[in-house]
Parts: sequence; C-alpha cells; structure tokens
Amino acid sequence: MLTSIGVKNLKSIKNKTSIDLKPITVLLGRNSSGKSSMIRLFPLLRQSFQEDTTGPILWYGKYADYGDYHEALTNEVDGNIELSFGLSLDLYYRKQSHLPDFPMLNFVVDLKLDSVDRKTVMREVSFSVGEIKVSILPTEQDNVVLKLTSKNISYEIPLSIYSSEDKFFPTVYFEGVDKKRKDINERWPSYYFLENSGRMYSRSVGYKSEIELNQRVCEKAADVIRGYFSARASKKNIIKGLLDIKSYAKDRLYYTLLDSFSGHSVFINNLENKREEILDEILPFILLKGYNEIAVMLNSNLAESFLSVKYLYPIRATTERYYRFQDLQVEEMDHTGSNVAMILNSFGESELRLFQKWTHENLGFIVYVQEVGSHYAIKIKTDNDDKEHNISDMGFGFSQVLPIVMSIWLETKDNSSSKGKASIFVIEQPELHLHPAYQTQLAYLFANTIKLASKTNNNIQIIFETHSQAMIDAFGDYIESGEISKDDVNIVFFEKNGSDGTTVKTAEFDEEGYFINWPIGFFSGK
Repeated sequence: MLTSIGVKNLKSIKNKTSIDLKPITVLLGRNSSGKSSMIRLFPLLRQSFQEDTTGPILWYGKYADYGDYHEALTNEVDGNIELSFGLSLDLYYRKQSHLPDFPMLNFVVDLKLDSVDRKTVMREVSFSVGEIKVSILPTEQDNVVLKLTSKNISYEIPLSIYSSEDKFFPTVYFEGVDKKRKDINERWPSYYFLENSGRMYSRSVGYKSEIELNQRVCEKAADVIRGYFSARASKKNIIKGLLDIKSYAKDRLYYTLLDSFSGHSVFINNLENKREEILDEILPFILLKGYNEIAVMLNSNLAESFLSVKYLYPIRATTERYYRFQDLQVEEMDHTGSNVAMILNSFGESELRLFQKWTHENLGFIVYVQEVGSHYAIKIKTDNDDKEHNISDMGFGFSQVLPIVMSIWLETKDNSSSKGKASIFVIEQPELHLHPAYQTQLAYLFANTIKLASKTNNNIQIIFETHSQAMIDAFGDYIESGEISKDDVNIVFFEKNGSDGTTVKTAEFDEEGYFINWPIGFFSGK
C-alpha cells in the first residue's frame, strides 16, 4: 500500500516535499503553487511503469508531459530530481499460530535521478526501514556498491548488477571469488508471497553468488554481535544461525532469534535483557542480506500501485449530441473522459440499472443511452425535472462529472469479486462547472466510496486537486456525523514563496469535523 509520495527539485518544488496519502487526500493552493506538479507524479509514474522504457522515468507520454529531465528540473538548481515513496507492506504470507499479530512494515524508497546524453539515469536508489538505509550506488566501472547505514553501522560491499530489467531496484550478485566459478550464471528461482495481495512473486538469481553475498554479510554481523554469546560459541555457528533469518521487522526478528539460537543460553539471556540493543545491531544486516528479495518485492509493489492509478485530466472531453456505434472493448475510463459514451453504451440492462441507482442515490440524476437512427445519444434526467434531456443541453457540469462518477463505479461495482483490490483515483478539479450543491454531493460520493471500501477490505485512495470550499466543508460534515474518520482525510496546502519555491502544510479535522489548523483567509484571500 502506497502511504506517501515525495519529490525534490521538480518544477517549482525545490526543497524535499512529501505528502501522506490517506484514503482521501486533497491538494489545495493558489494557481501555479506546485500542486499540479505533485499530483501529476501519479500519471507520470503510471506511464513509466506501463511502457517499455530505456530509463526509469518516461517524462512525456499518454498521461503526463514534463518535457524531459532538464525541463522537469527546477530552474537554476545544480542538483538531482529526487523521488520518494512510502510503502506499508506485509512480507509474510503465512500466520504462525504461536506468534502474535504484527503490524505492517513501513518502507521508504528514495530515488536520485540524473540525465546523461538526454537519457534519464539512476544515480542512487535506496530503501529505508526506520533509521536503517540500504542503498545501491553506481561505480565508475559500471558496477555498483551495496551500502548499509544505520545509527552505529556503515558497511559497503562491491557488487555486479545481475539484472537491471526492473524499473528501480536491480538484482545484484557478489563480485569476488564467485566470478571465477563456472556456475556463476546458474539461475535458481526463488518464490515468496505477500499476505496482503495473495500473490506470488518469483525472481532468478545467481544461486551460489547470492550464497556468497549472504555469507559475507553474516560474517560481518557475527563479528558485531559476537560479544553477546558465550566464549565457547563458534563464529561458524553464529553465522549459520543468521543465514536462515528472513525477519525484516524488529518484533518478528526477536522471535526468530529465539528460535534460531535456542541452544545458546548466554545469547538468549542477553536478548531478554538487552532486546532493543541487540535487535538494533542485527536488523541492519538482515535487511542487507535480504536485499535481492526485498528489491523484487518493492519493484513489484510500486508497479502494482502506480498501474492501479485511474487518472482524470482537469479539462475533460465535452460530450457530443450524437455518437456513432463502435464495437470496441473498453477496459477503463480514458483520462480525458472521451470514451464515457462508449462505456455507457456497453452496459447490459442489469448493469445500467445498478449504475443509474448509484448515480441517483449519490447525485440525484440518472443517465442512459437512446438510439437515434444509426447513432445514439446520452440522456440525463434529474430529480428536479420531469423530462430527460440530451447531455449536450445540460451545460458543462454533467459532462465533466460523469467520467469521474463512472470511473469510480467501474472500480467498485462488484464488491464480492474485488475484495482486496487496490485503486488510486487521481482527479484534477473534480468540481469543474459544478454548482456548489453538486460539489457537496460529489464529496459525499467520495466519502461513501471510502466508507464502502473499508467494509469490503479494498484499498481505495482518492487524491484530488480542488479550489472548492464546498467539498472541504462536506468532509467535515461527514466526519462530524461519524460516516468517516478524521484520519481518513488529509488536507494539503501548497504555497509558492519566491526563490524558496513551493512549501507544503497540512490541516487536520478534529472528531467533530472542525479544522484544527486551517489557514485563516485561505479561500477569501484576506
């Protein structure tokens, strides 16, 4: 699950800026304050994962256009564009009955980008768990260094890239004596599960070269923790115990150490009395040892997150009076909303009734298609009108909001089959051409979608940029009534401050739906 996104040196966002992603995340700010640069990271990364690229980022594509690396780089900055992502994941697919429930493990992924001959390249990629950071740094010999840093540890291992086909993290092997072995290129599959997705991922590694890497890491770790064992304990046995450990969180590591070293009474006694101290010394090496497995998992989950993005452009396509029939298979809403009529026309009778019921309950109108000769038209009927009308005669509001409500409905309509499904809706100016009353109803629809998702165990996030006070007030009302929690909503303010670029602040609701730190005069300009 994606929990945050951040950037540095992108357009007007000069300083490192990160925003927490809640089920509903709202971006506010004056024009040209930097909020569009932030929100368009989502379609940028979707197109980067969706297309085969020669570099990590596709700056110009179907969904977003940043030009190229140099056009995206903040003006007059001698530095790199940096991206960061927060991920909350469970690495374990099997619950052991004798162990307690554990929280999800929080990772932070950091990317440092550069440009060489107009091609975007990676200067550094790392993941962090708390204060522990594992980085991949390139060398002049086209190899890499695997670097570990934490509170009291700094350790490096020279490596060769084994596979750089993944978008961000490469698979690596130890560059040493193994390079001379004939079996260096043997590839053995390794499989692991993610509990929260039920999916199995696989990777191919140089089998004996990875053993060599693990051996070197565990040798270093054994030297660090040797003093916690009896003088009679051999370094070889300590290394053997460490090699089998794959627990990447402190609490889980504690129980794994109890099992792995159950025969070492002196160590077990020290572990009970100096738990945090010992875990702080061992965990960095366990994360370093597990780099290849963690790298594939992070690549896979970032790809899952950004390929699930449903992006809707700020100025959506205007509707037509009549449409020609087309026998095309439609999988999702186009980012401009241009295929809304095609999707509506593809609905069967029962599916159309469900969609009409949903729009009527949430927004007070129904929509359907009507054949007119060899064409068809979109018709709308509202609660306050006895007649149906062609959508072209209803003003721009309905044509702008229909792609939004249809996109959300398409992703949430089948609650039973979509259990555990992840979707990130990214919408620019959803209130465009809508009366404040409809803006309020649209906010309620967003809140109801999140409320339903929590009941069906679906991971749905709605991220949107707006200038609508009515939508913000509506969330406060829903929090006050207990329909959603104050923790479900994050309000993010963007402000441009001259040479300092964009700064970001957040506002929080209290339990009664009132703002704790709302900037006075934000909407009035006073």
